[in-house]
Amino acid sequence: PDSAGASFMRDINEGRLPSELSAEEGAESDVHLIDKSGEPYKSPPATLKPFGGEGRTMRDEASSSSSAAPPPEAAELVLDESQPTTTLQVRLHDGSRKLVKANHSHTVAQLQAHVAALTPGVSFELRGGFPPKPLTPSADKTLKEAGLLSESIVQSTC
Repeated sequence: PDSAGASFMRDINEGRLPSELSAEEGAESDVHLIDKSGEPYKSPPATLKPFGGEGRTMRDEASSSSSAAPPPEAAELVLDESQPTTTLQVRLHDGSRKLVKANHSHTVAQLQAHVAALTPGVSFELRGGFPPKPLTPSADKTLKEAGLLSESIVQSTC
């Protein structure tokens, strides 16, 4: 057996501070041990860290957007099979889902008109991407330019 380890354990069992742990030569200290070997182990409680990021309320976003637009003109998308295509999943305001096939060159305004044809008479806003952002049809961006290829689009009523 290791004599240094044996003297360490002997000092602990006798309630003295082992020389390896004492800061000053000749300093007297007491060691008190509590035998908990018969108790089941309890892990220490988890420490929770508060959220450290920034947040935005839904009200902030709603106040920054313009007033509700009237329902757009309804028009079906006309697909040109010779051009590159994409499939969009559109979740309508009533919770139903529609798969819409469109060309990369179709505009956001054309997509909005197509959704208006699916839900006539409903004043709505489209959101797409992640995190979902309002799609503005006035910009006349193509689906490709707007980064909406193979995306999920959400229709919310105004």
